[in-house]
Amino acid sequence: MSNQEEETAYEALMRLQDYIENSGNGHSEKGVRFRQPISKKEIEKLEKKLKTKLSPSYVNFLVEHGPFQIDGGKYRLLSPMEALKVTYHQWKYYEKCLKNDPVCDDSDTMKVFHLYFFQFMRYESDHYVFNLEETFINGEMTVHPFYHNDIFYLANNRIDFNKHISKLVDRLIAEDIQDNSIL
Repeated sequence: MSNQEEETAYEALMRLQDYIENSGNGHSEKGVRFRQPISKKEIEKLEKKLKTKLSPSYVNFLVEHGPFQIDGGKYRLLSPMEALKVTYHQWKYYEKCLKNDPVCDDSDTMKVFHLYFFQFMRYESDHYVFNLEETFINGEMTVHPFYHNDIFYLANNRIDFNKHISKLVDRLIAEDIQDNSIL
């Protein structure tokens, strides 16, 4: 397991890649794959559209390393434009829900409009999100899992981007050790 207090997201992903390559279980094709780094200009455009500054560790990661995918895309850090598209799609979906579906609870559904959907997890309906209104003193936004059918889960997690990636790597390695089904 990692020392999550000090490990960067990139270090965690390299730890996962080392585990995959050295595990001897023949899953190296499902390792960590990076795409092209993102320009600061593209990040600035995104922040302008969202009307907020994004987490410094997330921005630095995208600029230095680019988006990534793990396990053939089951876990995927989206590019800023992909993330904005997914975020707008989710906002529109819940806006329709508020207007047309009496089952939607206004107070819970309204939480969605303060989220930035930046990473897929296993299924494209489940994401990791930044809460655009909840930051730590150092400017890092809180990361939360978002399950399409359970918005309440947002309140249960207060970690930043680096700790999020580190915990994700810890979980993937632990699950793989347990049953060799993830990687």
